[in-house]
Amino acid sequence: MDISEGAGFRTGPQGKALLTLADDSRVTVDPSSEISLDTFEVAGAGSAVTSRLSRIGLGRASVGFELKPLTGPSLFEFRTPDHVAIIYGNSGTITNQPAASGQTPTDLELTMSQGTALVGCVAQEQAANQPSVKILQAGLGQPVRPGSVCQAVQTMPDPDRATGLLDAYGVGVSGPDALPSVAGGDLPAAIDKLRLALGRDVPQTLVPGYSPAQGATFTDAARTLSYGSYLQFIQPPVPEPGRDGPPGPLGPEGPQGQQGPQGQQGQPGNVGNTVGDFSVAGALALGGPVAATGPIKAEGGITVIGANNLSAFQVDQSGIVAAAPALLGSGVSVRGGAGITGDLSVTGSTSLSGLSTSGPAALNGVTVASDANVQGSLNVAQQARLGEAVIGNAQIAQLVVTGPSSFDTITAREAAISGTISAGNATITGSTSINGDASVGGTLSVGGAARLGKGSEIPSALLADATLINPNVQGQATIQTLAVTGDSSLASAALSGNLDVAQTTNLRGALHAGDTTLASLNVAGNVDTPGRVTAGQLAVQGPSVISGDLVVAQGIVSQGNLVVGGDQTSPHFQVNATTGDTRVGGKLDVGNDLAINTDKFTVQASTGNTAIAGALDVANNFVVNKDKFKVSAENGNTTIAGQLDLTKDLHINGDKFKVVADTATPQLAAG
Repeated sequence: MDISEGAGFRTGPQGKALLTLADDSRVTVDPSSEISLDTFEVAGAGSAVTSRLSRIGLGRASVGFELKPLTGPSLFEFRTPDHVAIIYGNSGTITNQPAASGQTPTDLELTMSQGTALVGCVAQEQAANQPSVKILQAGLGQPVRPGSVCQAVQTMPDPDRATGLLDAYGVGVSGPDALPSVAGGDLPAAIDKLRLALGRDVPQTLVPGYSPAQGATFTDAARTLSYGSYLQFIQPPVPEPGRDGPPGPLGPEGPQGQQGPQGQQGQPGNVGNTVGDFSVAGALALGGPVAATGPIKAEGGITVIGANNLSAFQVDQSGIVAAAPALLGSGVSVRGGAGITGDLSVTGSTSLSGLSTSGPAALNGVTVASDANVQGSLNVAQQARLGEAVIGNAQIAQLVVTGPSSFDTITAREAAISGTISAGNATITGSTSINGDASVGGTLSVGGAARLGKGSEIPSALLADATLINPNVQGQATIQTLAVTGDSSLASAALSGNLDVAQTTNLRGALHAGDTTLASLNVAGNVDTPGRVTAGQLAVQGPSVISGDLVVAQGIVSQGNLVVGGDQTSPHFQVNATTGDTRVGGKLDVGNDLAINTDKFTVQASTGNTAIAGALDVANNFVVNKDKFKVSAENGNTTIAGQLDLTKDLHINGDKFKVVADTATPQLAAG
């Protein structure tokens, strides 16, 4: 059956399943297992697949896997609630058993049968109160069980951030050549390498806890997510060897070769087992001490199994050159020089009376008991704590200084300083957190965002582009452009230029201003201005008195009476807010047509023609043009100075006298 992204399934106690992926990789699911295919994307099809993105979720599960090798970028990870396993090799097995309670992490075990892998988990650094990501390296045939190294994600102070860190590091270590960036503390750069190799942003199905913001990428989110966190690479202990098995049968004896010529007699030597050049094509097991005047070259690596009577692996003069890792079960003591062409990984405590490196050195944790002199560059990938330090020039990714320190020149991307720092010239290119006092005698120039905590004081500051949250300015401030996005309180402000407010502004005291242009003004108190106020929208909460002209381009909405001139008892113009009654104390000059209730009463401005849709009730005499037409209010007598033209019938006192309009025939009632 076909399984789509986001689907999960469970095998029964006697069941077993084989999951064949689109790139011909196979996952074998053992009985009583529960897995989910969170995401699976490939570029190409069949034998032409060039890249792969896969995330398989594990509940209680036991699975085996055989992955098809690819030439392009490949991200293949198994995810549990508390772990992320990133597969670099091609085959292996992984099991996960949920814990009895949520207070301990799930029990995960990964064994690689071909290639290597990494297992990541989280724990809380109690001293720094920050999350720490632990990454364990899974070598060939070495089972890896994080165990007590990790915490359950749900027990972390911020479980969402812990989950996001596991997702982010799972993506970060999967990109091409990404491990140096991760080990160097630059997780965003590692994620960018995978993003560039894919040619697109990381799919959200790989990081389900990340919600993309407008114009932001997952790289930006990872930069914020990992800020202040710790990273630790852990080399799992090498398991003790098992008991020797029974010897195998001897093979057949080969034919005897021809005897070679006799060589010249050598010089007498010391008694002992001394040889010149010695080459072994297979394995070499040494039961006693070995003294070598030249380098020992081991193409397959050197493994020393520690025992109670083995205190050290000693090299007197020339050092060891190994093409594969050297695994030392006990300690190592080097009296002369030691040349290491690969990686040196130490899981326990290491004490060095002196350390000299000709190239870059990456150390997970270093404690220096006495003075340390660094002639070249000191590169610290994670946090560095210096009690008291005198440093010439330093470039630091993250710096924590707890005591007095002196720096000639310091360039820091991230610095947390709890004591006092005094600097001549300081250039800070990344995020910086200052928990104590900071005194700047010269110019402080901040190229990016600067956040100052509550109670920060800046006697004299020039801010080019600044966002201030709840600022308190006690003295005089000169501001060329001020953008306020939230509530702000100004005890006193003097503006020599223009004040342009794009949103609503609440002024709770008196406002004294010259000519003012406002897009929207909401005033709860008094507005006193000798100049001119021009507002796109003016909202006044209480009674307002305007002593000058009021010019309104749009409508006026008032919850109280609108009064113009005079006073409340004898206004020149008044509109009652409750009834709408309007009183005009002077002449009403209407320059356009007058219309009442649309067409019930209209007066045409150009001609003066008047149309009345209803009855006209006149209480006094009705006179037209002095004496041309007159109706007496007292008795109704009508006088017409001109001609009376009727188009309808004429009736006098009902039907006492009638003239029919169509025939002009008069009709006189009898009697």
